[in-house]
Amino acid sequence: MDSANRRINLTLSDEINADGKTYGTPAVAFKVKTVTTPSITKDAYNTPFVMAATDPADKVSADLVMPASGVLEVTGNTVTVPFNELLTTINVSDKAGTAFVVRDRNGKKLTFDEDYTVTASGNNVLIKFTASQDSFVTVELIDNTLVKDAAGNLVNDFSAVQSNGPVNATAPAAPAYTINYATEKTNEVIPTTVEYATDAAFTTGRMDGTGAVIAVTPGTNLYFRVKATATTPAGVVQTLTVAARPVAPAVTADDTANTVAGIDGTMEFSTDGTTWTTYNATTPNLPVLTGTVTLRVRVKATSTTFSSEVKTLNFNV
Repeated sequence: MDSANRRINLTLSDEINADGKTYGTPAVAFKVKTVTTPSITKDAYNTPFVMAATDPADKVSADLVMPASGVLEVTGNTVTVPFNELLTTINVSDKAGTAFVVRDRNGKKLTFDEDYTVTASGNNVLIKFTASQDSFVTVELIDNTLVKDAAGNLVNDFSAVQSNGPVNATAPAAPAYTINYATEKTNEVIPTTVEYATDAAFTTGRMDGTGAVIAVTPGTNLYFRVKATATTPAGVVQTLTVAARPVAPAVTADDTANTVAGIDGTMEFSTDGTTWTTYNATTPNLPVLTGTVTLRVRVKATSTTFSSEVKTLNFNV
């Protein structure tokens, strides 16, 4: 009782909220509720009550949530430790090794920052290994002061839990695919064990190989890697640099002489845009260009460049 201010001060071990819900144990349950017109508005000294309530922050600590399998999931070199709340703070300094105890199948304690690292991602703690383990590992949280949930609460400790299989920290080597500039495809087939995308993070246009060659688009790089499996992490990424298509040749239509000015043996021509013929500079082999003719000319593909953009020439005489 605060007699000076004529108030009763309650100290609670749990939070309250002005939402009409009941909190506390059944024996001492209480309800907090704001009303537009309280039935009691003044105290015994005729002083108006001051009613205020704030929505308290979440004070519930995050807990480990074991998968239905009863063991921690392993993906490549990473063991995922899931929690039931978003984790926003994790201390990955040299003290983090005192928080998580990681042991191999023989019970040998592994060394933080030498054998593994610790990071937070969403609701998960990710334990990434720098060396492969030939069998399961166990993970235990013995110091919760280094891991917090989104509200700033320390997570609850947990005893040793086991991973669902071995950890493979050895990533497969990068593939070495090349370009067939004439067909605008890869020279090699892309097997189903390989994935590719148009960005190095494999978030844009990610595709799996199908056991066939794939098309390449001039100016758009491709990224390849061996896909992760249950025991192997995703492979090292190959960046296949794909050059832009060269500009169209500087040729012009000579409608008077019915020929093409500037064409040479590095170019090819077509009257339908589908069938292309290499120009023979020694024995000119252009088609008859009298009358109304549309001729397309481009620089031929080489072993290192795509065919160029097309220059369209119109003959009318």
